[in-house]
Amino acid sequence: MLIRYIRNDLEGVYTAEMLRGSISMLAGVAFYELTGTGAAGAYILIIALYGLRALTGKTLIRRLLNMAGSLILLSAVLFAGIFFGHERLIVPQCLMTCLLSAATVYCLARLKEFSGTVMFMSIFGIIAFGMGLLDTGREVTADGLLLACAKGSVSVLLAVILVPFTRFHWCGMINRCFYHDLRLYARMMGSADFYESFTDLPCRSKSRILALQSALLNTAGHVIDPARRSRYQSILNGLILICYWPTAGTEPEHIARINRIRSGIFSCVAEMLRKGHDSSHAAAAEKECRSILSVMPEDRFCNGEMTRHALRVLDDMSSLLRADRGYEYGAAMEKQAEGEDGNAEES
Repeated sequence: MLIRYIRNDLEGVYTAEMLRGSISMLAGVAFYELTGTGAAGAYILIIALYGLRALTGKTLIRRLLNMAGSLILLSAVLFAGIFFGHERLIVPQCLMTCLLSAATVYCLARLKEFSGTVMFMSIFGIIAFGMGLLDTGREVTADGLLLACAKGSVSVLLAVILVPFTRFHWCGMINRCFYHDLRLYARMMGSADFYESFTDLPCRSKSRILALQSALLNTAGHVIDPARRSRYQSILNGLILICYWPTAGTEPEHIARINRIRSGIFSCVAEMLRKGHDSSHAAAAEKECRSILSVMPEDRFCNGEMTRHALRVLDDMSSLLRADRGYEYGAAMEKQAEGEDGNAEES
């Protein structure tokens, strides 16, 4: 489930917005429950909901200023909507709604980063007008609404300070996502039916293989470390080339040989990924994969080119898995050292 979620938000934009929105709403609920705001209390949560909006600006100061300015505008729209509702001023409300709608269209065409903000204001301006119409006793006062807007704004700004980034970086999790999908891809290709052309595979198998290829390429493109990203792309280029290795129009014996080599290569990759992160089995798994590749029959039409591509893929995978094992080992040793230091201080 987590892998699927990361795959759908590799840039981390929606995750960052979700974290900010959660903090903003939590603070808003705390203000609502712990402080008295009367009938205007609901507007704390309406303003706090604004924490879900995307941040604009290159620096934290700029983001805070942009958010503060938009919060002031949103509060003004809410004040106007409530006032128009209390006074039954339908024409001014329609004019304000048309103005905000036109501003939304303009932003969609010229300033896309602000389009969601203006749309949010236009929607809640209409909601505020309806709530003003329903508030026949005028229980929502100007002072109460001002206090509610201030508390909601504090909730949003607090969320921006605690989650100032526009994108959530998955760090090591994106690597696990890549290995997970690569293992699925290798297992599927290792057990695929023999085919003369990729189009000969069943539609369901083709769809899953193409989806995994697309997901792997997309994941590799979002890896921050350039050296790791280059190795990921090299692995994928080699495996995709092997997947689509041309056999059309050749003899059945040649086609069968290519399919056996292809199936063996992907089975080796799947086995390598299954055992590669376990240091006790990693060396044996790598040696076994290399021995399997070394005894595979050479394709006389391509002069063993497929196995050479496979060995390059295996070299890249071995380097990555060794680096990952080294990082995990170093982190474990550091944790153990910290524990020993703590025990020494206690004694």
